[in-house]
Amino acid sequence: GMTYSDHHAGQYVRKSKVGAVARINGHVGTPEEERTLQMATELLERTPPSLTAAEVDQELRRSDGVRPGEALRPFSRYVQQEAACLQVLVSTVRKDLHRTRLRLSGHAVAIGGSHASRKHAEELATDLVLRALMHAEVPEAWLFTAACKHGPLGGTSFRSSGVFGSSSLGKWFSCFLQCHEQIWRWIFEGPPLCIWMAGVTYPSGLIAAVRQEACRTLRQTSVSVPLDQVGIEWSVTSYSTPRQLQEARTSAESESYSPFIYSRGVYVFGLHLEGASWDGKRGELTELNGKHEARRGGSPTLIS
Repeated sequence: GMTYSDHHAGQYVRKSKVGAVARINGHVGTPEEERTLQMATELLERTPPSLTAAEVDQELRRSDGVRPGEALRPFSRYVQQEAACLQVLVSTVRKDLHRTRLRLSGHAVAIGGSHASRKHAEELATDLVLRALMHAEVPEAWLFTAACKHGPLGGTSFRSSGVFGSSSLGKWFSCFLQCHEQIWRWIFEGPPLCIWMAGVTYPSGLIAAVRQEACRTLRQTSVSVPLDQVGIEWSVTSYSTPRQLQEARTSAESESYSPFIYSRGVYVFGLHLEGASWDGKRGELTELNGKHEARRGGSPTLIS
């Protein structure tokens, strides 16, 4: 499965026995260290594979039907940016989990470079990751990962993305896997019918791709419209889940099924509302009920 519950992540910490010791691969450690090693090993096994730039480019060109050297479609360029930024996080998670396992197993952690200050910084970073994992918390290095040099995030932290804002290790890692799965399927299986908006690291890039694709479609009909004159319109659909949207689209007789309607916009879900509630029956914003400060909406929304 693609989930990792908070209970599952925290059980390694809650079952500590004070005073007991365990032997881990010949290294004497506490039961807490043994449980953390088990958790780090499991998380490392579940960490998704890398998305290399060459592989992503090849698959997107195959999907778009363009040859090397030709420009990709706007949505494919957007997915390239998403994959590049996500790869930074995947590499960080894998590196930290690997070093944590070596530290808990009593092995020396190999750190490249000869500068003492860099080695000290890397050792400190490993200590911080280890401390967070022992408490079933998300390491700060994962929340504030290294800047993506070739992507749109620049120095923006992954904390700014809704799915990466949780300090709970179980919830965070589950969202991390789901985010990677969405991009992986988009690249290797084709664009999704409905995009999980909370699972993208660069949502404004998605909106820009919608506008660029609209201009591209208009140019094919001999109508030239400047990009800065293309607006965005949002409408909330009557579907309560993405599955209902898919069933309606596949069963429609008047329109052949296509996984993505580039020319008319995209469907998204997983949006959040703060300071208001959404009345699905009346199709409008309403005041919050009770003491809730935020209301999350899951209905698919059409961006056109």
